Amino acid sequence: MLKKILTCAVMLTVLTGCKQIKATINQTLNGGTVAGAAYCSELNSNRLISDESIRASCIKKFEKELPNSVTRSLDGRAGPSKNANENVFSGTVENNSDQYVVTQITVNVIFRENDETKEVTTVQIEGWFEPNVGPQKFISNKAINPPEDWTTAPYCNEGNTNRCWGWSPISSHGLKL
Repeated sequence: MLKKILTCAVMLTVLTGCKQIKATINQTLNGGTVAGAAYCSELNSNRLISDESIRASCIKKFEKELPNSVTRSLDGRAGPSKNANENVFSGTVENNSDQYVVTQITVNVIFRENDETKEVTTVQIEGWFEPNVGPQKFISNKAINPPEDWTTAPYCNEGNTNRCWGWSPISSHGLKL
């Protein structure tokens, strides 16, 4: 009986160890890629945690900071808004890169008065922005240190309606196709 218990214990250790070895090899060979995140999801699939939670965890594990050329390829229309009484930044973004899925964008929202920068607020946008599929909607995480009059566009007045605010992606994270 003891021999059977020890055999089962050794087999269990080997089986779980193999999964860990596969995960380590996957991270080493496929870090920063869609294929790596997909295989991570496959390896970690189980009945206790939703597929969506596993997918999100694997994407976070595998995403990398993307080249500046990808960040510069992002384009869109957006503005300050409210979501459940939180100051957020919402709109659409278009990923014009050819080789990357963008999963996170850090954006500076810049408020100007007479072409002088008055305030800069940083927001994080998370999502799944595939390349060359057109504009995709987003709502950012809560804005960090926004001006009090966030949604009324501070510094936008009768004499300063042109270029009183703007936004600029400063970095991005994602996965290579």
